[in-house]
Amino acid sequence: MVAPLDTSQLTPGFDNAVLDAQSCFRAVLWALSRPGMIQEVIAEAPAPAPLSAAAAALALTLIDADAPVWLGKAVDTSPVRAFFRFHCGTSAVDVPEAAAFALCTPSDLDGFYSVNPGHEEYPERSATLGMMVDALEGGDPRLLRGPGVDGEFGIAPRGLPAWFDEAWARNSSAYPLGVDLFLTAGNRLMGLPRSVEMRRV
Repeated sequence: MVAPLDTSQLTPGFDNAVLDAQSCFRAVLWALSRPGMIQEVIAEAPAPAPLSAAAAALALTLIDADAPVWLGKAVDTSPVRAFFRFHCGTSAVDVPEAAAFALCTPSDLDGFYSVNPGHEEYPERSATLGMMVDALEGGDPRLLRGPGVDGEFGIAPRGLPAWFDEAWARNSSAYPLGVDLFLTAGNRLMGLPRSVEMRRV
C-alpha cells in the first residue's frame, strides 16, 4: 500500500504548468545541444530545501510517472520526496541503478558507474543526472570537444569532485552508452551530454 502523501511542507510547482514547462524544456534542449553554455532558467518553481531553483525546474521538466528518481543523501528530504511525488507523479528509488533520473550533490557519488548508462541495444534508456554544484563559473578551467561544440569551448564549474575528470573520461568513452549530466547552481544550468570529451587546461 502506498503511504499517504504528507503535504504539510509541500512547495508549489510552476505558476503556469504548461508555459513554464515549455520554457524550461527549451532551456534544457539548448543546454544539451550547446554543451557547456550556461542557460538561465526563467520559469522557476519554489524549490524545497536544499534543491536549487534550476534543479527543481529541471526535475519538473524531465520527470514524470514513468521516470523513477534517485536522490542523493544531501537532497533526500521529506519535502523533496513530496515535491517529486506530488508534481511529477513519481517515487524515489533506493539505488541509482534503478533510476531514470538522479539528483544529487558531488558528495553523494564517487563516480558515474552506479548510475544507469543504458543498454547496448537501448542506449537511450540511460539515466539523466542532475548535480548541484557551488557555481557554474570560477572553478578550474576545462575544455570541451565534440558534437555541438565549435572547436573547443571552455567551462569552469566550481565545486566538482576530485573524481570527476577521470569518471567523465570513462563516461564519454563509453558512448553511445553513458550518462547525460546537468550541472545546476542557483537558477542556472549547464548541459554535458555523454558524447562530449573534456580535458583540464
